[in-house]
Amino acid sequence: MRRFWFECRRFLVCLCLLSLPVSSFAQQNLQINLPEYVDDSHLFYHELIQSALVAQGHSVEIGTPGQSLPQKRAFSMLQRGQLSAMWVMPSQARDNDDSIVRIDFDLTQGLLGKRVLLIAPDQADRFANIENLAQFRQQAGTAAFGVGWLDAAVWHANQLQYREIDGEWRRIYRILLNRHGIDYFSRGLTEVLAEQERYPFLLVEPRLLLVYPADFQLYVSKKHQQLIPILDAALRRAQESGLQQRLIDKYWADDLRELKLDERLRIPLAMPPK
Repeated sequence: MRRFWFECRRFLVCLCLLSLPVSSFAQQNLQINLPEYVDDSHLFYHELIQSALVAQGHSVEIGTPGQSLPQKRAFSMLQRGQLSAMWVMPSQARDNDDSIVRIDFDLTQGLLGKRVLLIAPDQADRFANIENLAQFRQQAGTAAFGVGWLDAAVWHANQLQYREIDGEWRRIYRILLNRHGIDYFSRGLTEVLAEQERYPFLLVEPRLLLVYPADFQLYVSKKHQQLIPILDAALRRAQESGLQQRLIDKYWADDLRELKLDERLRIPLAMPPK
């Protein structure tokens, strides 16, 4: 039944796109409030959204109410309409939230679903001989995630050990270093090197690449639902025109080369049932 209601909501978004005249998308002055984070992880998403809209002829002003927000607080602000939109991994709970609507568009072209591990320096040997999912399950130990993250559902579906850390998820880095019940932190290709630079007491595990089909997508507050068809159209055009890929290259081409993806052992993970 939940899946049915999500499909109904997605149909209504598509219906909005089809029913609005072309002129309704033309040269609007848009104020969009987005989260901003202390680690600058927001920069790509701000530029993608702004550039995609400007390319469609809109004038855009991005506001950042409450800078350096914890993710839980940012999501609460989205639900209340203080933020217009927010990029997060989709989840059943978010799709069932009547205060927000998801735009079904992968913001990093799937790079977030390709995962590399952050580990404590004394844990490298734990991963050195892993060759498949069964061995990873037996040897990798326990992962850490924020509460309600899609990653936790994926780890559960693959019978992998994990803990969910409540509150500000960035506490995980220190917990990992101090070995308080966790052994690694799975991070997306777009995240891991910037985070290792910020937390140099951790290492990037050099051999493994966990892969599953997932990415950040935009959730838009229902209080700003007029933005949904405009953002949807602009993002899809950014993909078609190559703008999205150019920004991905701008922010992460060097990281992807440094991570040597072709030399890593790929371990596919199953997605949880819907």
